[in-house]
Amino acid sequence: MFLLGDAAHIHSPVGGQGMNLGMQDALVLGHLLAGSLDRNVDLGAYQRLRKPVAIGVVRGTDLVFKQALSGSPTWRRFLRRWLAPTLLRSGAVRRAGLRRVAQLDMAEQVIAFRASPP
Repeated sequence: MFLLGDAAHIHSPVGGQGMNLGMQDALVLGHLLAGSLDRNVDLGAYQRLRKPVAIGVVRGTDLVFKQALSGSPTWRRFLRRWLAPTLLRSGAVRRAGLRRVAQLDMAEQVIAFRASPP
């Protein structure tokens, strides 16, 4: 049995990460299943490949969700008014944040995986 998409990982919708993660899951699983038709492919590779990715997304969205909604009102106000704007002035921080939210690193790994023989 393979679980992918929202069945495999439930997390906060912060950043809209779930849909991309689910599509990447499906692409990797489809690639592995297609390869298994021609030769002996280790289908256990699906979990080894996708579980660390899912854990990283769940941790990231949970962290943002907790920081945005928990803690003291003073902390939330500081985060919104001072810390986030200060960090986002940095081009390096903006670029890294954009790559993470857009899941570009993961997408590049999935595309490279798809292009290689299963």
